[in-house]
Amino acid sequence: MCPSAVPAVAEEYSRPLLVSIDLSAGRIRLSGELDRACAHHLGDALAALAGSPHRSWTIDLTRVTFCDAEGLRALTRARDLAGSRGCTVRLVGPGATLAHLLILVDLHHLVADPGSGPTLAPVPRRG
Repeated sequence: MCPSAVPAVAEEYSRPLLVSIDLSAGRIRLSGELDRACAHHLGDALAALAGSPHRSWTIDLTRVTFCDAEGLRALTRARDLAGSRGCTVRLVGPGATLAHLLILVDLHHLVADPGSGPTLAPVPRRG
């Protein structure tokens, strides 16, 4: 296979990130791939939510099919923004792979119902 064919195949299978915001409920629902190409859309949604009167924010990850390092950074920024506004954020429905990544970046405590997700032990930190 020639290298120029790889991007075309990857583009064919990539799913865009769909973001829906329910300002009345303080909820963001993500669907698709939370990656470097579109993680900034989560930031835009969080900015809108930050202007709402809600002090408890929910990010629904049930339909997230892929998350890269930039997606994890966006979730970390969500936690930081919520904290800076005196708000809380909870993550709902991460799949098994995303739940494991949340453990690795120390965001697993934000998962709304940790008992419903996979049972994974935190990875000890080196150093």
